Formats: sequence, C-alpha cells, structure tokens
Amino acid sequence: MVNSPETLIAFEEGRRHDAYQDTLGYWTCGIGHRFTDSLPHDGEVWSDEKIDQVFAADYARAFNGIHSVLPWVDGLDDVRKAYLVSMAFQLGVGGVLQFKNMLAALRDQRWNDAAGNVRASLWHKQTFLRSERCARAFETGAWQS
Repeated sequence: MVNSPETLIAFEEGRRHDAYQDTLGYWTCGIGHRFTDSLPHDGEVWSDEKIDQVFAADYARAFNGIHSVLPWVDGLDDVRKAYLVSMAFQLGVGGVLQFKNMLAALRDQRWNDAAGNVRASLWHKQTFLRSERCARAFETGAWQS
C-alpha cells in the first residue's frame, strides 16, 4: 500500500537483492540504488539489512536535497511532497530543478498546470507510468498505485 514517501519510492523502484543493469545501463541494486562507480557489479547480492541501510541514506539525500533548495515544499500536502521527493530520488535534485514551470505551479498551488508540465516533459515520455502517477497525484493530492 502506498501511503508514505518511503512506500511510494519502494513501489516505484522495486526491491532487488541482486545487482542488475537498468535500462540506461547503470548498475543498480536494492531499492533503486545506482552505483556511482563504473565497475561491473554482476553477481553482487545485498542482504535486506544492506538494502534498508542504503535506501535510508538515498532517501535522506533526496528528501533533504529537495527541502534545502525548495523551502516552500514544506507547505505542500504530504502526497504532493512525497511525489516531488520521489522525482528527486529518480532524477536527482538537479533533475527536478529543471522542471521550472512545474515547480512554479506547485509552489502556487496550480495543480493542473503542474500535472500538465509533467505530461509535457521528456521524463513523461521515458517513464510514462511512473510520471503519469506523479501527474495524477499533483492534480488530485491522492496517492496513486
């Protein structure tokens, strides 16, 4: 059940104990953790404890990063805030900052405009289902699954 930022990200990313190459060729493991080195990680397997530890650090980076550069995010409801943090988890804080019109619409509580900007993005074309759930959450303020 998706009802928090953490469960949202785990739903979107999935949970894998074995390292794999994602669709862009990056080595990934756990809950969407992308390795920062260029070494092959074939055969690497993580325990549940390691997955949870790495996820906690990755989540904190996305959450703290968004809140540090966009202090007005605290004024959003929990659902919209969670989807914005989920975007930062996938795209990085710098990636989210490229969505200038969407961010202005969220800040001004123009929910349909925020959703429209998501739908007009390259991200929407590349990861349609995930970004469409995000757009619907921005429109409605309701959890999507």
